[in-house]
Amino acid sequence: MCRNIWVVNCELDTCSTVDSTENGAIAFYDAKDVYILNNKCSGSLRGIMCSNTVDVFIGGNWIYNNRYEGIKLDTVASNQFPFSRAFVFDNLVWKNATLNYGAGIRADDRSACIIVNNTVVQNNDGGILV
Repeated sequence: MCRNIWVVNCELDTCSTVDSTENGAIAFYDAKDVYILNNKCSGSLRGIMCSNTVDVFIGGNWIYNNRYEGIKLDTVASNQFPFSRAFVFDNLVWKNATLNYGAGIRADDRSACIIVNNTVVQNNDGGILV
């Protein structure tokens, strides 16, 4: 398991175009203490994908024009952790789900999320889905 990972001030455009449930411009699996801050993610399948990741902080990002979700928090890939903990704050999430699937921000039912102070607009299949 990867720990204490920082992704800060990156601009990512059309990074993952292979149609897979696990792709994102920024993607983590089986990780802990992940900080994704002040990035721009566009043109990919998903902007940010965290699967089976504990203690993830996603803040200050611009996430737009992705094919599915802008931010997806998922525990399906592995059962190492009973749930994921995420703090999603101060993001601008717009015009995602361009293929009419997904939402601006989506968390599955085993994710413990705090979602606060995000601007979520013009996402084709919903704003925030938990």
